Amino acid sequence: MHEVALFSQVAQARHGRLLQTLAGVIGAQPTQYAHQHVLVNKDRLVHDLHRPVDVQQGVSTASGAWQARIASLPEPGSPEAIFSQVQELASINNSDYEYDKVVGHHYIDGHRFVQGNVILTIYRIFATNTPLPSTSEILLMSPPYSASQLTHLDPSGAYVVEAIVRIENGTDLKFADLARKELFAFCKDYLQGVITFQVPDRFAMDTRVKGG
Repeated sequence: MHEVALFSQVAQARHGRLLQTLAGVIGAQPTQYAHQHVLVNKDRLVHDLHRPVDVQQGVSTASGAWQARIASLPEPGSPEAIFSQVQELASINNSDYEYDKVVGHHYIDGHRFVQGNVILTIYRIFATNTPLPSTSEILLMSPPYSASQLTHLDPSGAYVVEAIVRIENGTDLKFADLARKELFAFCKDYLQGVITFQVPDRFAMDTRVKGG
């Protein structure tokens, strides 16, 4: 599978108004989106292990099974959007990852809109204020952290805005072009004058393990 993606950022003070505006122009209310992420080194790549969580009054509980996401280095030659190959595993065996080195642990909390094939997610990233364990076993087998154990990764409280279209047959140039067109049309029709998207440096999104 491949993904075409664009990113932006919105200040905390604009967040509530942005959700109202998007709900109005898209014609649908967003769904809550909260996930726990454990990043591990495996097979010379960083695997993003994640599961949905439910946050109520500062207490987090797991609301789904662990999944895995493995993304390649975004492909060159696409200055208008990030285009990358992604493998998604709907379920994993914890034993396959329990001894892998943990290189990151964070939570995201926000909202998601879906319009056609476009997935628009607006979220904040929360870092954990405890040391990383040497392997992922303890995190995979433990309940999610409570709100008191988390801090905003961005002290300003800003939100990340991510718009993506997924393509099952990304090697077919026709489908890749259609996905780009749908994403750009969505941004023009629904988000013009509301959000200004940017394309990050593709090397900043490199998931290959550095240093062997």
